[in-house]
Amino acid sequence: QLLVLGMHHSGTSLVANLTMMLGAFGGAREDMLLHPTNPLKYWERADVVGLDEARLAAGIDAAAERYDMPEWVAYGFDEAKPAVKVSAMSDARSVVSKLNAQRPWVTKDPRMALLAKEWMELLDAPACIVVHREPLSIANSMMIYSHNVSFAEWASVYEAYYGSIARSCAGVPTAVVN
Repeated sequence: QLLVLGMHHSGTSLVANLTMMLGAFGGAREDMLLHPTNPLKYWERADVVGLDEARLAAGIDAAAERYDMPEWVAYGFDEAKPAVKVSAMSDARSVVSKLNAQRPWVTKDPRMALLAKEWMELLDAPACIVVHREPLSIANSMMIYSHNVSFAEWASVYEAYYGSIARSCAGVPTAVVN
């Protein structure tokens, strides 16, 4: 039960794809979100992304609206806001059940970095593969989506993602890919 965790533009797609090429089940090709022109991008299960997006949308703080951040970054996510947690979603349990039938398995969604703790409540043998990229490199890459967002704000997003990963993966077998 491998979770590839990292911020957008950190290399999670490449690591997830390589993990699948090494034999971990990620899902049938039709289950995956794939980039139409870049075969190295995404490698995310559509069902996992949909669940993550729904959970994150329910936890966004109104203060986050001051920046023109891409929606998929989930800027301002507050896990303490009242919302149905991933671990309580029947669709999430169904996804895990499908994947468990094909162990070992891997899944990834950069948004999952903020929700890994909730997903892990559904797993009996989780392991984290943390994909690390220098914060300024990620910020520079993300600036193409939001020119009005400063490096400081992107650093704040980075801190939220990787802080959540560190808390979620504490006590769980973890590998870091740099």
